[in-house]
Amino acid sequence: MQLNLSQLDQHLQQNLKSVYLISGDEPMQLIDAADRLRLSIREKGVIDWELFHIGKSFDWGMLLQKSANMSLFGEQRIMDIRLSVMPDKVGQQALEQFIQNCLTDYIIISAPKLAKNHQNHKWVKLAIQTGVWIPVWPVEIDKLPHWLIQLAQRKNRILSQEAAVFLSFQVQGNLLAAKQELDKAFLMLEDDQEISLGFLQQQVADNSKFTLWDLIALSLTGEHSVIPEILGKLRQEKIAPFLIAKMLQKECFDIERASRLMKEGQRKEQVFNQLQIWMPRQKGVNKALGRYSAQGWQKLWVRALKLEKVAVGLEKGDFWDDCCDQLMLMAGAPIWKH
Repeated sequence: MQLNLSQLDQHLQQNLKSVYLISGDEPMQLIDAADRLRLSIREKGVIDWELFHIGKSFDWGMLLQKSANMSLFGEQRIMDIRLSVMPDKVGQQALEQFIQNCLTDYIIISAPKLAKNHQNHKWVKLAIQTGVWIPVWPVEIDKLPHWLIQLAQRKNRILSQEAAVFLSFQVQGNLLAAKQELDKAFLMLEDDQEISLGFLQQQVADNSKFTLWDLIALSLTGEHSVIPEILGKLRQEKIAPFLIAKMLQKECFDIERASRLMKEGQRKEQVFNQLQIWMPRQKGVNKALGRYSAQGWQKLWVRALKLEKVAVGLEKGDFWDDCCDQLMLMAGAPIWKH
């Protein structure tokens, strides 16, 4: 069975198939489709999730071993396969066997674009025969505004038509950049506020200056010497203190969770995908994980919660001084010990 990505939401309202093969060279759409599938499957009560990042040197025997082992308590699993390259002959045979072994589970396979010869591979034919194939394609420029509006709707947010057209022009087909702009808007506006043209125009204008995202990235990578200067510029640009506190909370919370999950034995790649820590953030988060323990990042998260109270006037303090201390601590400056 083959579906267009635009048909996926309607399909998810029906009985789900055991196998989903998503293929294409547009990473944002691959991620989006897999996320929507996982969410729908989890809503059916399936919480056991196995993630496999597969490259050229992958151990296919390990994959087959996993597929042969029943889930703890015999419950259904989400078997999430992410192919960075198309498999060789050994991998093709392993995937065919894997699909046969896991038909009582839910299998999501994300793969590069399938050329015609790839579509003749036995594992691909088996996946399509027993499940659903969703090829994804780059979004055409004239269809990008509609894609952005739908993306906002899936987050229960409202993006105006004029704002969608403006953002489409600004990102020039870069879906990841478009999503990042919308994520910033989601964070700055209340759930029931429309993302308007004026709001996005101001947000894009602000991007030509140092951004809060830049500042947090520098703190995570440990470049603390530039923090006071950049924070001062953000203060001059009247960046809302409440927004800064919220962003610092999210960053500390995500890193604390990542640290705990990895300590429990989960692979870093699995944790990053689970917490949606994508490539632009991974360099900084990697360094931050080695800077403090999970308990240390929890203390920093609590500190960021207090910073929010200072920002809204519930506690006394100098927000900008306290914020600078918070960023310096996150960067590993010798101010405070965890």
